[in-house]
Amino acid sequence: SNWASAIIAWMMLPAALIRLFLPSTNEFAVLASLLLFALSMILTWRMTNVAIGRGAAVGSAVFAGMFVASLVVLFALQALLGIGAPSGTGT
Repeated sequence: SNWASAIIAWMMLPAALIRLFLPSTNEFAVLASLLLFALSMILTWRMTNVAIGRGAAVGSAVFAGMFVASLVVLFALQALLGIGAPSGTGT
């Protein structure tokens, strides 16, 4: 739902603010981002289960399918548009 998306977007804000105002603490920002991402995936899984209302097995299968489909679209668009991950070497 839109409300769940809004909550997840606000939940990810602290990690973005850490990267914006404290760029030297990149490891902490990455850890915060990963923890908040994991929490958002748990909340999204729970919301999917509640919205479908057919039990955890069906909800988990739908969630896994949506997750895999989003990764396929992400990688396909990156390849199509020539967007790569940052190298981290600063060049």
